[in-house]
Amino acid sequence: MATYNYTKNYAQLREDLLVSECVAAPNSLPVTDVQRVGDGTINVITSVALSSPQQTTLASAVAAHNGLPRGTPVGDNLIINGGSTFFQRSGVYSQYDAQYGLDRWCHLGQGSGALNLVSVSQLSPGGGRWTQIWTSSNRFGVAQIIDGNTVIGYRGNQLTLSALVRSNPAFTVRYAILEWPGTFNAPSRDPVNDWTNGTFSPGNFFISTISVLAQDSVAATNLSQAVALTCTVSNAANNLYVIFWTDGLAPVNGFIELDQVGLYPGAAVRDWTPRAYTVEELLCRRYCLKLATQDLGMAQQASRVYQGGVMFPISMLKAPTLVSGSFGVNAGSAGAVQLQNSSPTGVAFVNSTGNWTVGALVSVSCVIEGEF
Repeated sequence: MATYNYTKNYAQLREDLLVSECVAAPNSLPVTDVQRVGDGTINVITSVALSSPQQTTLASAVAAHNGLPRGTPVGDNLIINGGSTFFQRSGVYSQYDAQYGLDRWCHLGQGSGALNLVSVSQLSPGGGRWTQIWTSSNRFGVAQIIDGNTVIGYRGNQLTLSALVRSNPAFTVRYAILEWPGTFNAPSRDPVNDWTNGTFSPGNFFISTISVLAQDSVAATNLSQAVALTCTVSNAANNLYVIFWTDGLAPVNGFIELDQVGLYPGAAVRDWTPRAYTVEELLCRRYCLKLATQDLGMAQQASRVYQGGVMFPISMLKAPTLVSGSFGVNAGSAGAVQLQNSSPTGVAFVNSTGNWTVGALVSVSCVIEGEF
């Protein structure tokens, strides 16, 4: 056993992660433990004494290590809903290209306009399924855009994507980590330029305004395949994408399944560790919120409710829009839902048809979203 001493900023130290980065290839060092000394330094303990080249490798690994950044209180997986636990749009989402279904996941298809392209469903015990439902074979995929407020803390650092991927029938699934250097938190929802282009670079398969940090493929089967991909985020990154898609035409009712999707700091592949349920739910509600029979109050006019607003449990990314909604009343006509004074922190509801009975008690059931 041997001990090596280094200076390391504790805000960028994850002892378990540093050990895994040292042990994993290409470092392949016999590190068994990392201990905080308490005076701004750490001890790295190895099972045997290291050679001079190994000590140089260890010093580089420590210097390059980035653990949990400051201001990340809920864990360091940049992906939200990586196990497809939340599906607030169930039954009301659009199956068109570049629309959201499962929370935080945008489905993509080779087509546009009024085309039903992708059907979305949850799996039990975990994971999500995206099914190609166009009338003939088609290409499709699924992506998550990562909030720029999160991305900023990882500029200049390595990130590693991991996931379980399955397809039926068996076909090649490609996956990539993309970077948006454009306007902060205003990325294009659909990063695909030409589904038929076999060159996976900006201006070819992808739109010209993104950068491809890393991409790979897997021959997916009807058994879950573990995939991993490492990239380095540039100092110009304002948003990131994680995207999975079919390499060729998928048959009608062909599907991709994803589970345990994670994007973690460092170059080591991490074990899947889901967040606490309530924390994951709150993160999802920053982008989409479902209200079920929410009492609004008494109709004071044919279109307005007295104090008919709702404050959100967490500020949304931006002022939300209506996905689907209906009013419930105890007398007269229910009318049609319209949002008013929409903001990231709350919204009011009005009846766009103006046919309420004054004095009726009004409730609302709806899904609203403030997505990219």
